[in-house]
Amino acid sequence: NHSGEWKDVFTFVGATLGRSQQAEKVIADYYQRLKEFKNQMGDRLQTTKVSIVYLYAEMITVYTTVGFNGSIIKDAGLAR
Repeated sequence: NHSGEWKDVFTFVGATLGRSQQAEKVIADYYQRLKEFKNQMGDRLQTTKVSIVYLYAEMITVYTTVGFNGSIIKDAGLAR
């Protein structure tokens, strides 16, 4: 599943590979970077809207907040 549950999957895979500490550090670093991003954005977080769109030759894909990409946008505090 490539949904917004990627952090749980990442942590599970880390544990399965015997690398729980490394996986936990990656997740902690992720949250630290989000905190820094939010601090840099300040009040602009309230007015910034983001959409993720992939353009292919045959189709256009718009990602929602429930998938991997959308979960990162949501964690960052950005509106869609």
